[in-house]
Amino acid sequence: MRELIGALPKIASMSDLRPICALCVVEDIGKCPTGFIPIRYTADSNGDADLWRENSFFSRRKTRYLCFFRVPAETEPSYIVESITVIQEGGKPPCGYTALLNTKDTAQRALKRKQICYKLVKYSEAVQAVFDVALMSANKCLDGFSLAGEIDGIFVFYKMGCARLSPGAKLPYNLSTSKLNVYPCLPGQLEAVTPTRKAPAVPPRPTQEERYENLRSNSIAVANESSHQGLEGVEFELNRRLNFLNGSRSTYLPEISLFTEATWMKDEFRYDFRTEKDVNSAGFYTIRR
Repeated sequence: MRELIGALPKIASMSDLRPICALCVVEDIGKCPTGFIPIRYTADSNGDADLWRENSFFSRRKTRYLCFFRVPAETEPSYIVESITVIQEGGKPPCGYTALLNTKDTAQRALKRKQICYKLVKYSEAVQAVFDVALMSANKCLDGFSLAGEIDGIFVFYKMGCARLSPGAKLPYNLSTSKLNVYPCLPGQLEAVTPTRKAPAVPPRPTQEERYENLRSNSIAVANESSHQGLEGVEFELNRRLNFLNGSRSTYLPEISLFTEATWMKDEFRYDFRTEKDVNSAGFYTIRR
């Protein structure tokens, strides 16, 4: 009984936790990697936290358990977990996230229909980090926890905190705004410094007429700038081959005489039918009846 009670999940206070820097899924909870903490029971009902719910009567039952690795005390990690989310199987993880695809101990498929994704960031650049992970059999939000998603009836929650300062620890200085000593941890005291010269006079506000004139001049300038074309300022010059058109007549061009349409028709298509008239008068053609 004592061993069972010791195995039940406990939600530790933030002052007792260190940031989580790795996650994994194992098939056999007894083969959890060294340093990793397996989540064997749900936090609300103390039920089995198996993420692979499967009823199998004729084959070996499959199990999947989520494990996390917390930064050891007095150790500064290179990377820490900033966020956790759950996506559909086969989906694309969000930008910067890594999906848990296989089990750590047997290299089998980690989960069915869902995938756990987590985001790693450099500890030196991190602002917030994940400090605890809890599994629930019902969607009941724990105090200070955020929901990552649901996996086969198990709800995954995680707790955030300040990454650079251990949660629950006291600040090394007083945040009271009534004192000028903002950084008491620094040597010496900060004193108020007064300016050595008077502030310059505020320039007078322009009148309505001046504002209108400035707006009008700016509008004209913008309009002129927008009306410029690509050939603006390029001097126009006629091609040298066309210089003969400049007041001189080229000898290569034929001279066109002026005439009227009636004169041209008369001279071009003039026909007096003289031959037909001579043949007709000589009687060469006889009409047969």
